[in-house]
Amino acid sequence: MQLYCYQIAKSRCERVDGVSPVKVGRGGSVLQYAGGPSTHRTQHVAFTIPDSHIPQEVLYDQNFPIQEPAESKKAPPKRYTNSDHPMREWQGYDGKAGFREEYLLELLRRNGDPIFQCDSCPLGLLVCKSCCLKLHSSLPLHVVREWNGEQFTKTTLRELGLRVQIGHFDGSECICPERAGRTFTVLDINGIHEVDVDYCSCDRREGATRRQQLLRFGWYPATPLHPRMCATLTLLDQFHALTHAGKVSAYDYYRYLNTMMDA
Repeated sequence: MQLYCYQIAKSRCERVDGVSPVKVGRGGSVLQYAGGPSTHRTQHVAFTIPDSHIPQEVLYDQNFPIQEPAESKKAPPKRYTNSDHPMREWQGYDGKAGFREEYLLELLRRNGDPIFQCDSCPLGLLVCKSCCLKLHSSLPLHVVREWNGEQFTKTTLRELGLRVQIGHFDGSECICPERAGRTFTVLDINGIHEVDVDYCSCDRREGATRRQQLLRFGWYPATPLHPRMCATLTLLDQFHALTHAGKVSAYDYYRYLNTMMDA
């Protein structure tokens, strides 16, 4: 029995001598894949094949063609909408509603019910209670309406829990607030308002008295000592102009303010 070493390239089989018999099993021949003059790089693999299994044409015919192995067809990869297009599943497609509306409702629930609307703000947006108080921390004389399920009813920022901090012009809270009293009335061009006022008693007031803090805030106190009523400087300017132009009396102007509160 002869030992043969074959170099199998792309299109033919050649016999090659000089293979160590150690690599050859008993009763078999060695086929070695090697690279020839072709530019294709092949892998060197030595394995044992019995002589009875090798056709004579392969053993002696160097021009015997070698067939390429057929490529196995791979199954197409599975498509998962959640991993391939996660936002498409969230938005909805092909008639499916998706989850956009559910997410929006839950976010609104977390932030609060938007049932308050300000008539004085230019946009008139619907906001929740906490946002309404935050937006009007420095605008305590705005007119706010609340949705009761059927219609909007007028309410006040005081009823929502707003307290006006006098003496701090950056909107910060005072570490030593001093209440102005149980009732405090402010007259503005849009009506008569009941507000809760806190004076500043910390070092940031720089020695300013209560009336000075009110004047710096734009409110004119009715009395110099322990004031409980103020009129805004804007209201005084408007009343002054109406008195000269239209001969409006103080009584008529006060009736006008009451009418604005009922509007």
